[in-house]
Amino acid sequence: MEHANAASDGLGPTCRCLTGTRTSYASLADLLSAFKRLRALGITPYWCINHGPNRSFYYRDPDANQVELQIDVFDSPAAVDEFSGSDFGINPIGVKFNADELIRRFDAGEPEATLTARPRISPEEIFAQLPNN
Repeated sequence: MEHANAASDGLGPTCRCLTGTRTSYASLADLLSAFKRLRALGITPYWCINHGPNRSFYYRDPDANQVELQIDVFDSPAAVDEFSGSDFGINPIGVKFNADELIRRFDAGEPEATLTARPRISPEEIFAQLPNN
C-alpha cells in the first residue's frame, strides 16, 4: 500500500462524518492482489473504472462508506496534464472494465501500459459508465 486518503462530508466543524477512503497501491500487480484477496473473502467492488489517471475498484464498507482501491497510471504531473487536455475533457468519468478480464490479460503477460490505457468511448456512452448502485 502506497498511501491512503480519507474524505469527510464537508459539512464543516460540527459534523465529522467519514464518507470514504482511498488507498493507492504501488503497482497494478499489488492492486490486483488486493482485489483477489478481498474477492476470496466474498468482498466484491460495486464499480471497476478506468478514470484515465488511475484505475480504481470501488467498494462499500458495512456502514456504506465508499472505499476506493486504486493505482496511479501516470508517473508525473506533466503526463496527467497531457491526458487531461485530451480525452478527459470529453469524458471525465472514465470507462468501466471487467476485473476478471483485466486479471486474465495481466496473468497472460500483457504490458501494464496497455492494461492501464483508457479506451475512448463515444459521448453517448459516458453516463453508462456510472455505477448502478
